[in-house]
Amino acid sequence: MDTLNADGIWDRLGSIALLLHQAATQVWSDADRSAVDSPLHDLGLGVYLAHSQASALLPDDYELPEVTRTRSSRSARRCSCSPRPRS
Repeated sequence: MDTLNADGIWDRLGSIALLLHQAATQVWSDADRSAVDSPLHDLGLGVYLAHSQASALLPDDYELPEVTRTRSSRSARRCSCSPRPRS
């Protein structure tokens, strides 16, 4: 795979990860305002996990714009939209 094509793939995957991050943030926000047994909590977790999986596929030096991540291991990445404990 040539570098130009690879960069396009990483940019596309990065855009997908960013959209999943934004979706997870919105779902968590809606879940915070809903009942404890709301299915939004499960949906938020699923979207968050999809974001984490997409982010884990990116090269180590790829930076997602507007997403704060901390590296807990070489392949594990977390974002600021991590699941909140249910009350």
